[in-house]
Amino acid sequence: MKSLRDYCRCALLQALCALPLLCAATATKGIGLEIKDSQGHKVGGYDGSYALLIGVSDYTAGWKSLKSIPGELDKVEAMLRRQGFVVQKSLDPNGETLERTIGDFIKHYGYEKGNRLLFYYSGHGYTRDNGAKGYLVPTDAPNPQKDEKGFLRKALDMNQILAWSRQMESKHALFLFDSCFSGTIFKQRALPKEPHNISTLTAEPVREFIIACSAGEEVPAKSTFTPAFIDGIEHGLADVNQDGYVSGTELGLYLRSEVPKHAHENPQFGKISDYALSRGDFVFQVTQGSAVEELPTGSATVSGSLTRKAVAAAPTVAAGATFRDCADCPEMVRLPGQNFAMGKYEVTQGQWRAIMGSNPSDFKNCGNDCPVERVSWNDAQNYIEKLNQRTGQHYRLPSGQEWEAACLAGKRTVYCGSNNFDEVAWYADNSGFTTHPVGRKRPNAWGLYDMSGNVWEWTSNVGELTSDCSDGDCDRRLGRGGSWYDFPRYVRAAARHWTTPDDRYDGLGFRLARNY
Repeated sequence: MKSLRDYCRCALLQALCALPLLCAATATKGIGLEIKDSQGHKVGGYDGSYALLIGVSDYTAGWKSLKSIPGELDKVEAMLRRQGFVVQKSLDPNGETLERTIGDFIKHYGYEKGNRLLFYYSGHGYTRDNGAKGYLVPTDAPNPQKDEKGFLRKALDMNQILAWSRQMESKHALFLFDSCFSGTIFKQRALPKEPHNISTLTAEPVREFIIACSAGEEVPAKSTFTPAFIDGIEHGLADVNQDGYVSGTELGLYLRSEVPKHAHENPQFGKISDYALSRGDFVFQVTQGSAVEELPTGSATVSGSLTRKAVAAAPTVAAGATFRDCADCPEMVRLPGQNFAMGKYEVTQGQWRAIMGSNPSDFKNCGNDCPVERVSWNDAQNYIEKLNQRTGQHYRLPSGQEWEAACLAGKRTVYCGSNNFDEVAWYADNSGFTTHPVGRKRPNAWGLYDMSGNVWEWTSNVGELTSDCSDGDCDRRLGRGGSWYDFPRYVRAAARHWTTPDDRYDGLGFRLARNY
C-alpha cells in the first residue's frame, strides 16, 4: 500500500510539473512593523521585511578560506526570521552568481516603497587605488596581487552596490559587511555621537552601511562582528536609549564600541552621502527577552517585558508568551485558555539533529530551519524521550483535539489561521514540491506557524478521540495539517490522515506539545 501511494504521488507531481506556474514557489511576505515614538504615536512602519545573506567561505583561487561563515550565517538567519524577515541565503557564489543574486533580490523586493531590505555579506573584502575603490570577493576571484585583471573580472565593485542602493524604491536599506574596507568607499555622512529618538524623521528614506573592519585589518577566522550584531538586536544590547527599538545608528554605535573589545577590528558605519537617502534610520524591534504577541502580516508589537530566562523558570507563563527550555529546544507558545503549550513551529532538522545526532530528512538541502521529515510516529517518541531527559519537562505529541484547537485559535476558518490557504500554507500549488523553512507563511491568531501545509504532523491519537485502542485500530496513528504535496482540501483544519506508527516519508513530521 505504501508503494502504491508513493507511485500515485509521483505520477501526480509529474503531471503538475507540466504546468510551469504550478511548479514555481510563491514568494512570501515578511512581517510588517509599526513604529511609534515615545508618546505612543505612530510615526512610520514597514509593509514587508526582506534579508539577503551572502557568505563566501570556500575560496578556490588564492584567498584564505573562512570555514566558520556558514554556521555564523545560520545564526543570523534564525535571528532575522524571528524578527519577521523573509530570508534568502547564498553560500559560496562565484562572481557571476554573486552579482545576479543581489540584482535579482533587488528586482523582487526593492521596488516596494513600504519594504525594509537588509543585506549581509560575510567574506573577504578588498580595497585598491588608495582606498577609493572597494570590492566583494567571490569564491572564484584570484588574488589581485598575482592577477589583478582576473580579479577585476570576477569581483563585485562597491560602486555597483551603491548604484543599486540609489535605484531601489524601498525606503529603508541596511548593508552590513563582515569584511574589511577603506572608510572612504561609501563617502558617508558624519553621524551623531548619540542616536536620535524615534520621530517622524526616522521614517524618511535611508541607505545605511556598517563594515566590520578597516582596510589593512584582517578578517578573523571566527567572526566577532556577527555574534555582536545578533546580540545587539536579539538581546537589545544595541538599544542605547532603551525605547524598545534598535535603529541603524544605534547598531553602528554599539558595534563600533563593542567589537574592538574582543578583536583587532574597528567597525565603520554611516549613511550614503545623498541627502535624500540619508535622513531616515533603519529600525529593528527588540523582541528577544520579551513576551511577544504575534500579529498578522502588516503589524508587530511588543507586549510585556518578561525575559526568556524568567519564562522558562516561572511556574506559569502568561498566555501568548513564547519560551524555550534549552538552546536546542523548540520554541513554545503558551496557548490562551489552554493547560498546555504548543510548538510555535514544526520540529526542525536542526533541532532533531541536536538531540538525535542525525538527520533522516529527504530535503536536507532545505536547511536546518526546515521541518524534519521522514520520521515515523515511533521516531518522534524517541526524540521526545531524549528531549524530556535533557530538560526534565513533559513534552509530548498533541492529541488530535488539542491540535485542532491550536490550529483554529478560537476562530472559524477553513485553514489554520485563514480562509486563504496561500496565506498560511505550503501545498502542491505553491511549494515547488519541497518543504520550506518554518515561519515563512503568516501565523494564526495564537502565533503558530505552518499548521496547515509543509508537513503532516503526527498526533498522539490511535482512535478518533483517544490515545489508546479503545475506539480505534492499534496499528494506525493520526496526522493533521496536510503537506507540501497536497491539494487544498487536504490542508484544511478538519483534514485527517491515518497511517501506521512505523511509516516514514518526506511529507511527514511533527510538532510538540508541553504540559504545565
